Amino acid sequence: MDPQRLVQIEDLYHAALELPPGERESFIVETCGNDKDLRRELESLLDVHKSSNNFFDTPPLSLAAEMFSHKEQRNLAGKEISHYKIIRLLGSGGMGQVYLAEDTKLHRQIALKILTTEFENDVERIKRFKTEARAVSALNHPNIITIYAIEETDAGNFIATEFIDGQTLRERIAEKPLSWQEAVKIAIQITGALKTAHSVGIIHRDIKPANIMVRRDGLVKVLDFGLAKLTGPDSGDVDTREHTAPNRLLGTINYMSPEQVLGERVDERTDIFSFGVVLYEMLSGAMPFAGPSDAAIYNATINKVQPLLRESNDAIPAELDHIVKCAMEKDREQRYQTFSELRADLKNILRESQTGSFDNAATKINIRPVRTKEVVVPQS
Repeated sequence: MDPQRLVQIEDLYHAALELPPGERESFIVETCGNDKDLRRELESLLDVHKSSNNFFDTPPLSLAAEMFSHKEQRNLAGKEISHYKIIRLLGSGGMGQVYLAEDTKLHRQIALKILTTEFENDVERIKRFKTEARAVSALNHPNIITIYAIEETDAGNFIATEFIDGQTLRERIAEKPLSWQEAVKIAIQITGALKTAHSVGIIHRDIKPANIMVRRDGLVKVLDFGLAKLTGPDSGDVDTREHTAPNRLLGTINYMSPEQVLGERVDERTDIFSFGVVLYEMLSGAMPFAGPSDAAIYNATINKVQPLLRESNDAIPAELDHIVKCAMEKDREQRYQTFSELRADLKNILRESQTGSFDNAATKINIRPVRTKEVVVPQS
């Protein structure tokens, strides 16, 4: 299949996947028009995603290529790699396959993320694969997925991580509305994870509901550091574009910060914006920046002022509405500057609501006055 066609399918797939299930059909009809082949291919990918129990995000470019060229993916279920006995396939992503396995030495269930064989010689993919392992292994936090090992064997490169028994935040949001208290409890755990990542110079760059899991016991886990940027004295190129495809932005467009959309150098505050979008979606059930095309979403991210949450749900405290708005400031200088102050405000609002002194919460939070700055995209 034509590579440009695959890129088109990938972009539409991501856009459809970020919509609530009930809105996807109308999106497909509007975007595909009379292109029956495009619609069939897009619907096939969405069917695969729907039937998959994959807790790693699923970029579809390689999946589409495999589906349409009728390649059969290897299935290693029942085999052993190193001291891991593979139980079953959990899902397939753009960089490989994820299996549930048993660690025969420690007698525990783990997840194996194995790089697809066709990418074994793809320098950029291998680099990203190892970046994920390096990023996660540098962190030790209860709300960040734990990595046990990264190895190279005859079966290929793989990462061994903890197995998370739960559902993605994307699935949780689609299941039923979250109360604002529940959303804030989840948000506090996410901010704790990202605060720790930022403290050691790691920017996630792809914060979204599909990359966050909620365990059955309520513990939140931040996943997929495949696009993470390791910042520090010797790593100054904090770019937002892929080296092998400089015209393609890294990240998921509905959750990108304005600086990501504009292809600018990013810092920790890009994660704060993306987190704000996730929190907005948890509280409203809808993405603040959506549209029928990438261009429409980019424009909304840069120029659209999201509706106040209280306009659709007056149970949401005005202070929480203000916190979300501050996290999603277009101008990063007007945004929260760190997850420490953002997390402190969230914890304060939750604590005040639980102690019955909520009316005093507004005087104790760190949020600065919201001044939305409109950015105009130059017309080419």
